[in-house]
Amino acid sequence: AERVCGNTLTALKASFVFSGGLHSIAKCLDLRPSALRPPPAGHFVAVLRATAPFRNLPMMAYRGHSGPWLENNWIAHFCCERHAETFGGFVPLFVQWMDLFVGPVGSTDGRPSAPPKKGGERWSVDYGMMWRTLRGLLRPDVAYVTVSAHDFGIAAGLFPEAEFPNVLVLSGGGFGHVPVPLLKADEALVGAPTER
Repeated sequence: AERVCGNTLTALKASFVFSGGLHSIAKCLDLRPSALRPPPAGHFVAVLRATAPFRNLPMMAYRGHSGPWLENNWIAHFCCERHAETFGGFVPLFVQWMDLFVGPVGSTDGRPSAPPKKGGERWSVDYGMMWRTLRGLLRPDVAYVTVSAHDFGIAAGLFPEAEFPNVLVLSGGGFGHVPVPLLKADEALVGAPTER
């Protein structure tokens, strides 16, 4: 039996239903129909391995909730045992965008800045490292998909979003291609009101 994480996972599943092929993906991303091709053999696994340092990070806490958040549910449900065919022509990017952005790093470009808060820790990864990894990994002729809750999308206002026009972003933060609800926590499903 599959564990469903309330409305958050239901919304992700509904947003991820896709059956249009590369031509439809290119159209959705506003790319030429010939701009995309199927991922080369081994690319799916290479992406999973290269992005592994940007998963299993501590989850951010906000207003009494410490996760899981939208991105954490995406990763928990879809990563990392599924076959490449599950994603219908896309290569998924399983990255904790928000957790990485707000984490106790003190840097976005690989150089230390302010020391961590008293009692805080410094992570071994940061947003700049993740972006550089993507720059060396993502192919311009392959379609990728990810989920982000950041207000400024996957680039977080730190890097040029247009650098990866072939990444379809399911967004709870308002900056992406497909909107999904951004819920602080899983909510109980409420049925339609009954007439009295």
